[in-house]
Amino acid sequence: MARSALELVQATAAPINAAGAPWFFSPATIERGTAVGFPNVFVLYGRGRGGVLGEVDADVVAAAFGYFNPTTVRDIWDQGRAVMEARAAGDHYAASCAAFYRDKLATFAGAARLAELAETLVDAVEPCGLPLFAAWRAQPLPDDAPARAGQLLQVMRELRGSAHIVATTSVGLSPSQAILANPKAGPARATFFGWPEPYPDPVPNADRFPRAEAITDEQLVASHQMLVEAGAGDEFADLVLAAHGIITS
Repeated sequence: MARSALELVQATAAPINAAGAPWFFSPATIERGTAVGFPNVFVLYGRGRGGVLGEVDADVVAAAFGYFNPTTVRDIWDQGRAVMEARAAGDHYAASCAAFYRDKLATFAGAARLAELAETLVDAVEPCGLPLFAAWRAQPLPDDAPARAGQLLQVMRELRGSAHIVATTSVGLSPSQAILANPKAGPARATFFGWPEPYPDPVPNADRFPRAEAITDEQLVASHQMLVEAGAGDEFADLVLAAHGIITS
């Protein structure tokens, strides 16, 4: 039996998250950033990932990123400003994304079809309240199938990430509370995102995180429903899983 739209959302969430992330800190991405003057990978990441929003105040970037300490975001955003204008940094980072997946998915026979279905999905999303997703969706896509599929994995990753920020906020979790309440994150992740110790007890918020996950899933049902109604939902899931296997191997 074919998956429902909700089942499709749930089946592809983790592989999209994992497949859309490795390019951020890959040696090739870091090398490209160093070559144009970024002092370290974190400044490159902040200025590049957020640069698609344009030359906004760091607080806007922090709001769009969601889980980082705003002080940390301001530090890397301002350092990045000294290297490159925001839109140029966003374009540079998108080019690094394309280059990474052009290499990783070069032999993936399903790249063109994955790109086609992924583009159908992201074009169907109502972007209200999802600024970072909307900004990445607005980035021009590469012409070649491997890079195009890879950049769309990044766009879909930003889709769920942006929706999850809305969801965690809606259940009353602050950014740091959301990290600590996530059983797959915890104190180590809070440190990575720039939050200082001591950390509050996550137990009082433990029941809120599953609620936020369910709200996140529900936000994505409508766009995935289009694939299901077109009879392409299971095909999309299979292609995502295949791409994930290649990218993370």
